[in-house]
Amino acid sequence: DIANQLTFLSSIQLSVIQNREFLAAKFLKKEKKVTSPTVVKITQRFDSLILFVIENILSYDHKPVRAKVIEKWIDIAEKCKLMNNYNDSMSIKSALNHYIVMKLKLTWKYVKKAYTKKLEELNEFFSCEGNYKFLREEIKTLKNVPFVPYLGILMRDIAFYEEKGKYIVNNNTMINVEKILTIQNLLDDFYKFKDSAYNIKQIEELSFFSCMIT
Repeated sequence: DIANQLTFLSSIQLSVIQNREFLAAKFLKKEKKVTSPTVVKITQRFDSLILFVIENILSYDHKPVRAKVIEKWIDIAEKCKLMNNYNDSMSIKSALNHYIVMKLKLTWKYVKKAYTKKLEELNEFFSCEGNYKFLREEIKTLKNVPFVPYLGILMRDIAFYEEKGKYIVNNNTMINVEKILTIQNLLDDFYKFKDSAYNIKQIEELSFFSCMIT
């Protein structure tokens, strides 16, 4: 249910992003809340989910219980990934690898090996090595199925290409068509998630995930 709710909310939020929010890497500028409001909201929600998971784990005093909570979140992260919800799966995975959680060494001794193996597999899949090789390869295989892309990859790619030359070159006499087409191809690949939609209903008891307060 939690994985469903997270996926439901993320798919709706991502679907309203406008192309102009990405142009010229506006999401990195001071005025980003005005120029890239949806991107900012999604990144804030990504960070809020990290804090929510950490706080949820730390809210229990007994180590065995904390271990059960860690196992629960590993299950949720795995379920999100199986639902092709890469944005929230990455967020939860990041929380579980946060130094605050990893320092709970006595608690981790109570976490079953099967769960630590699941987390290791998630870490490998979402690894940034090779420019998120495994995640990119899996997204390429998705055809006519709903998915929630990891927004951080697109933001990273656009920021990279924005550094490679200007849109107007040769003393403002020529348009850099190659750069424009590259950016457009990145956006086209990203927006493929709109080709299919999830059949998920909102769960009222879990609606607080739309506005997590930690």
